[in-house]
Formats: sequence, C-alpha cells, structure tokens
Amino acid sequence: MKATNTSLSRFAIIAGASLLLMAITAGFSFGYAHSKIVLLDDANTTLQNLIISKGLFQAEILGWCLILVLDVIVAWALYYFFKSVNKSISALTAWIRIIYSIILGMAIGQLMTICKLLEETSEGTAQIVMEHIQSFENIWTLGLIVFGFHLIGLGYLALKSKLRFWGVLLIVAGFSYSLVCTLKQFQSLESLAANLEMILSIPMTVGELGFAVWLLVRGKKRTAAS
Repeated sequence: MKATNTSLSRFAIIAGASLLLMAITAGFSFGYAHSKIVLLDDANTTLQNLIISKGLFQAEILGWCLILVLDVIVAWALYYFFKSVNKSISALTAWIRIIYSIILGMAIGQLMTICKLLEETSEGTAQIVMEHIQSFENIWTLGLIVFGFHLIGLGYLALKSKLRFWGVLLIVAGFSYSLVCTLKQFQSLESLAANLEMILSIPMTVGELGFAVWLLVRGKKRTAAS
C-alpha cells in the first residue's frame, strides 16, 4: 500500500484511538476488576471473590481479549504509519508487538482456565486457582519485556521522523518496561523492581498514552513526505 496523506491520517487515527481504548479497557480489567477480585496472599478469599463476582471476572477476561485485538490493530496501523520512514524497522517493530500479543493470549488462557475451575470447586481449588493467576501475571510480565522492545522500535522510528520528544520518551518508556519486568523475574530483585516501577511509571505511561494523543491530534496531519 502506497503511503498517502489520507492513508497516513487514517492510520494515525486508528492507532491513536485504539491505544486510548486499550488504556481505558486495561484500567477496567487490571486496575479495577483484577485488583478487586485477586488477593495474591489470600487464596481462599480470592476464590470466594471469584465465585461471588464471577460476572465481573468474565468481564475482565473479555476486556483482556479486546486489548489483544487492539494490540494487533495498533501493530498494523503503526506499521503503515511509519512504513515510509524505514520499512524494515517498521515491520520488525510491528512483529515484536504481534509476538507480545501472542504471549498475552497465552496469559489470558490462564484466566479462562480459572472459569472452568469455578464450575465445580473442591478442597484444593483455591490453591490451583492462585497458581493460574500467578501464571497469568508471570506470563504477562514476560510479554511486557518484549513489549518494551516494541516501544524502543517506535522511538527509533519517531526519531527518524524528527519527532525528537516522542522518540526519546518512547525509548525511555521501552527501556523502563523491559528493565522493570526483567527484574521482576528474580525474586531477590522484586523490591528493586517495585521501587524502579514507581520512579519509571511516569515515562512508561506518558510515553505510550501521550503518543496516542499526539497521533489523534497532530499525527493525522502529517504528510507522507514528513
């Protein structure tokens, strides 16, 4: 597909709107539903919460599935948006996000398994449920390491597009995701990871969400030659 001013505008709007919808959905699925239901240090209470709030848990899973679909859409739209800058790097960056999406899908599978477990609970169900919840979070965290490299790729493309502010911010956000989530893989470094996450949460959040707003407001005005 040849890049035109109209197509670039369309891809910018699709990517920006998808990123913002993804942020809202993640706020519900993880920020609200998951944190309301799951107590990692209390398996029995978590199981009771799941039984009582089964509908909310199912809504959480639907939210994650929507996020997965939006991730693929964003990968596609940003590939075409940056294709004229560097086709190879743009394609690589898109594929990295697709790989992240596959890992996220594997994590979502852990939550779907929990739904089946809730159909018939027994004495050991609480512990099994917690194992699947921990697996979900572990797999997702591994995926976020990959996601960090996607943001680094976007940052490089933004720099090549002379978007220095967004380029630097996206690269910082990407390194932050990959660093924090890598540290989380080591139990002895969990405290350090938590402290770094608090410090780096601003560039991690502003980098992607800010760029989403830019795509909607300014990105759609860019021309194929810029």
